[in-house]
Amino acid sequence: TLQRLERLGKLPSDGAILMGDAAIMRGQYDEALQRVEGMDSAEAWRVRGQAHVAMQKTEEAEEAFAKGVLAPGPKHHLLAVYGRLRLEQGDRQGARRMATQALAENPDELDALRVMGKLAEAQGDFREALATYDKTLKAYPDDPVALFGKIASLGELGRFKELEPALAKVDKLFPGNPQVTFYKAMLAAQAHDWGKVRKILQPMERNLDQFPDLQMLYAQALLELGQVEQARAYLSPLLLQAPDNRQVRLSLGKAQLAGKDPHGALDTLRIFADDPEASAEELALLARAAKAAGDPQEEVYAAQALAARNRHPASPGKSAATP
Repeated sequence: TLQRLERLGKLPSDGAILMGDAAIMRGQYDEALQRVEGMDSAEAWRVRGQAHVAMQKTEEAEEAFAKGVLAPGPKHHLLAVYGRLRLEQGDRQGARRMATQALAENPDELDALRVMGKLAEAQGDFREALATYDKTLKAYPDDPVALFGKIASLGELGRFKELEPALAKVDKLFPGNPQVTFYKAMLAAQAHDWGKVRKILQPMERNLDQFPDLQMLYAQALLELGQVEQARAYLSPLLLQAPDNRQVRLSLGKAQLAGKDPHGALDTLRIFADDPEASAEELALLARAAKAAGDPQEEVYAAQALAARNRHPASPGKSAATP
């Protein structure tokens, strides 16, 4: 459309900026730079900065954004994308400052709202993140960042009933998305409908190794449905990839015990014996494994640790359900 207007000599006053943005969307970064060549407005520097970001030229992008802050013209879009870059660089304070300034100039600036949502998530303030994403969706109902951010925030807050309508909308827009699949399976798991969890995840069976969260849920469903060996086949590589994941370790120990491999379970669970954060569930399973493996010393040690944990309920240890 812009090219047609250009041929007719009817480009709007911000036509060069619009052409630069269109070039960036098409991956034509050199063309984007050419379109704003010689221009000294904040928006021109924003186009340069975004083109450099896309070309992974971070220093040039930083320089362009910094010059744009001092240039004439509206700055809310530049500040927003500059804030996004600062966030990606790990500068949360700078990102917040940029996004706040952008929103002061334009309360509906999309990239700034996204940055504020991501900052709230990074700080573990999922109520604030949810409020920010809801605000974003009022202005941009189909924004994928806000939609997925809202789903993640609802999940973290345990507001699972509210997840279903949000998931239904996202599923229409992005069918087959792994994050949507994960939350669908998680909802089924919350209802202890393990057959449904397996049904949801089974079509992805061959590719689950690319999605550890989905692989863990699938293994848990298989374990609950009594398919012990299959569960072990999914859990063992997960534990190798993430030896600090307590939930994976506990689930693998359960699978090994159910599969008549108490020695394997003991090897898997022994780490909990000296862990001051071990939960009562982890220590109780360790004691069971030690008893089944015929290791009285380990059994007594685990039982003593469990008794000590039960005497201090104010410090119950980290939940095994926490990845």
